[in-house]
Amino acid sequence: MGWTLKRPRAAAVPTKREGIRFGSKLEADVYVVLTAGLGSDERIYCHPRFPLVSVAPSANGAPLYFSPDFLIVGPKGWRVVEAKGRRSRDWERGKAAFVAAYGVEVEEVRSVKTARRSR
Repeated sequence: MGWTLKRPRAAAVPTKREGIRFGSKLEADVYVVLTAGLGSDERIYCHPRFPLVSVAPSANGAPLYFSPDFLIVGPKGWRVVEAKGRRSRDWERGKAAFVAAYGVEVEEVRSVKTARRSR
């Protein structure tokens, strides 16, 4: 019997900050940085879902959604932020479909330092 356990696809460690559960430490740290930089007239949403138009239905008929980590809404418009440790082909497709449908760029944050700079 010579089987081994496969490595997990993502090595992200779920983390809890301010009573909210995040999928990774990076995501939790980015949330803290973003909330610290919010203006009084801005609001942050975690994991909003944006429906995407699909020309070919999925096998089970379920609608397609793009769900970034954070959406910041204020008087200047939207800001979509994704804490991204590892990129995948599916992520690239979803991001491209979101940008095409909504016309809003997605900021990809690879470290907390990047989140601080992009304010």
